[in-house]
Amino acid sequence: MSRENPITLTQQTQIISTEGGTIDLAGMGYFTIPTGALSVSTRISVALHHYQNNSLRIHFEPHGQVFRYPAQLIIPQTFWGKSSPNTSNRFDIYYQSHLSDQWQLISFVTGSETHEAFRVQIPHFSSYY
Repeated sequence: MSRENPITLTQQTQIISTEGGTIDLAGMGYFTIPTGALSVSTRISVALHHYQNNSLRIHFEPHGQVFRYPAQLIIPQTFWGKSSPNTSNRFDIYYQSHLSDQWQLISFVTGSETHEAFRVQIPHFSSYY
């Protein structure tokens, strides 16, 4: 993945209580934290960056945040301008380990049959793309 010349599409910050909440990513998706996932109110930041190779990098803060119940990142399939980001209707998810600078494939999600959104479970914060 190229790290040169990313375009920041949106960066949103919100304080989320133990009751959970949703951060609107300026029309590019949503980040939802369920009730009970946080033990205290927490300032949550989500930034979407677009790279020249057409990848999307998502940076979450605070770094290292772990949820009792996974949060969910929802990205509309229409965000990509078609029903999916590639012809297989598959969206690969990579995680950057805090122990190294290596990106590792951890999962993939398939777009819904109604072509509405990709939904990704996020158990903790780091960088994903």
